[in-house]
Amino acid sequence: MYPIAYFNTPDTATGLILFWETSSGITIIHGQFSRGFKDSEEDISIKIYRDNEVIFDIKPRGESLDNLFKIRPNGSTDSFVFVVPKRLIREEPKIIGAYLVIERKDDLIAKDPIILLEGYV
Repeated sequence: MYPIAYFNTPDTATGLILFWETSSGITIIHGQFSRGFKDSEEDISIKIYRDNEVIFDIKPRGESLDNLFKIRPNGSTDSFVFVVPKRLIREEPKIIGAYLVIERKDDLIAKDPIILLEGYV
């Protein structure tokens, strides 16, 4: 497995997301936020960008945020896990070096680079 991390230096949200690619060709996205969200908020996009182009949308259009993770009244989230049936690390779109961007209408919640953790290559 190859772990990749998104570390918290965002405008509003604080948390951690790990991307794990398995030998069977799936990517597991696991994380949790300690702040930055509003309870019952659904108008949020969670996308991975490279050169201002969306290369992967973690929250597909039309999906409810509640289907992806649970927001607590204090703005944090429960721990969440998504399974993506494709390789995001070793094959295109190769998310290493891209940016994870979380936005609500006209408001940046988080934007940080996705980096490879040392010692896992």
